[in-house]
Amino acid sequence: MKNYYNKSFLFLMAFLLTSIGFSQDYSSGVFILNEGMIGTETASVSFIDSNDNLENYIFSNQNQGMVLGDTGQSIGLTEEFAYIVLNYSNEVKVVNRTTFEFVDSITDQMENPRHIAFYEDKAYVTNWGDAGDTSDDYIAIIDLATNTITGSIPVAEGPESILEKDGNLYVAHEGGYGFGNTVSIIDVNNHEISTVEVGDVPSSIQIDSDFLYVLCSGKPLWAGDETQGKLYIIDLLDLQNVEEFPFGTTQHPEFLSVDATDIYYLLDANIYKMSKTDNSLPTTPFIDTSANSIDIPYSFNKIDDKLYLGDAVDYVSAGKVFVYAEDGSFIMDHTVGQLP
Repeated sequence: MKNYYNKSFLFLMAFLLTSIGFSQDYSSGVFILNEGMIGTETASVSFIDSNDNLENYIFSNQNQGMVLGDTGQSIGLTEEFAYIVLNYSNEVKVVNRTTFEFVDSITDQMENPRHIAFYEDKAYVTNWGDAGDTSDDYIAIIDLATNTITGSIPVAEGPESILEKDGNLYVAHEGGYGFGNTVSIIDVNNHEISTVEVGDVPSSIQIDSDFLYVLCSGKPLWAGDETQGKLYIIDLLDLQNVEEFPFGTTQHPEFLSVDATDIYYLLDANIYKMSKTDNSLPTTPFIDTSANSIDIPYSFNKIDDKLYLGDAVDYVSAGKVFVYAEDGSFIMDHTVGQLP
């Protein structure tokens, strides 16, 4: 469920932007993708610049009111472009990373697209296919020079988050409308697939150095056979070397983030922090968010020295993003689009 704004113009130049048609500069800050309401073209992107100023609807603002699409699922970034995956529109929109001006739209062979990763001159997009069919899930391959689909890789049901390292793709199979429990490892050169079994519902993955971090949320109570969440740390040089950290029977963590020294995640709307050298999970929150009255935690990430927590509020109203300092102190909140 990440860009930037640089005030390099003098005040007079800033005043002239709209009259002479210069584009905004989003090169220093943080992007927030707002999912919007499914079945409507209400997805949007917000931007918090390096001075903590907020601008909502930056795609529409920079493209003469053009709508972004239906159900913003994820954003992937290259050096020049941002690729916005729109699940219900079955589309990937390509925009200039700095100006956010529209470049291209990719709709061919997109069916329930979810997340995107990059390797050399290709992009790889996880697709559920027909959500009612457990056997048609795949990774679509995009030629970045032409923004065309050049092939696909069939995978197990419910491919979600996807990361690339050293020519391998790591795909978490959250399970689509079911409950998955695997991570696929795909060699980009020959598309050979190996599998690592993890806990139920691997909802977040991160890679740091030579380790893969997998946060499994577990099956929820309403599934009828509730299972606990688990955190896995997998040595990518030896996939048999796995550390497993089980949560309580009814605990369902989500939204994993890692930095050079620590692991962060959400549990019961609070932010937890765990050192990479710890031998057990923390028992108390790093940040108790109750003072902020967060209703529905919907996203989380640590970016540089700040932590960002998205709140869906009531699934209908404008969402909010709460910003915390690295020491855990509250900085501010922003009102953004629906479902940030």
